[in-house]
Amino acid sequence: MRTTELVAVILILVAVLLACRPRPVFVIRIRDGTARASRGPVPPAFVGQVDDICREQHISNGTIRGFLVRKRIILAFSRQIPPPCQQRIRNIWNVHF
Repeated sequence: MRTTELVAVILILVAVLLACRPRPVFVIRIRDGTARASRGPVPPAFVGQVDDICREQHISNGTIRGFLVRKRIILAFSRQIPPPCQQRIRNIWNVHF
């Protein structure tokens, strides 16, 4: 296989993988200790509660994404958000939404 053919195959594989990757319904970004919805519809009350938790736990940066899985939104967290905080945020999400 020639180099150009190999590069073309790799580019096609990368494009297919990117197209198949699930996209978040919403994204909340935490910057300088403040949580803000940056993409998609997310209830303002939830963002406010996330903001409170982040300030209380001194989380300065991170990301929370909501993915639609079997008609439910599942939360995914960046590694800057420790597991105990992740669980608190999941509990809030499950109780109110």
